This record gives sequence, structure tokens and C-alpha cells, in this order.
Amino acid sequence: ISRDGAMQGPNLKATAELAAKVKTPVILSGGVSSIEDIKRIAKSGTSIEGVISGRAVYDGYVDVAQAVAILEGVSRC
Repeated sequence: ISRDGAMQGPNLKATAELAAKVKTPVILSGGVSSIEDIKRIAKSGTSIEGVISGRAVYDGYVDVAQAVAILEGVSRC
């Protein structure tokens, strides 16, 4: 959350560690700044259930349709 709106990239490591330790679905939120961040999340092999991106979408750095296609493509593999 501390990275929310900061466009510094998500804290994927800490979020993945949390997701591995709890049974509750974890959604990564804060810091997503590009479609490259979405690709890193998709390829991470973690149990992260979803991603929230606000500013990057509003500012045009992340195309929602492209992000969904990337994330859904991983779940079909």
C-alpha cells in the first residue's frame, strides 16, 4: 500500500511471501507502473490472486485489456 500511486513498481517479493503463508486470497495493490510489472507478476509463479492498478491505468501506462490477457494467459497454462 505504501507504494500506491507512487509508480515505483509493486513489492512483489513481500506480497508473494504473504500469499504463500496465508490461506486467504491475496491481491497485489500499490506500485504497478507499467505492463512490464503485470508481466513480472504473471510470470512470478506465486499464489497472488489478483492485481489492483489505478494511476497506471488512468495515466495510460497500463492497458486493462492487455493486462487481463496477460494474466488470463498464465492461468490457462
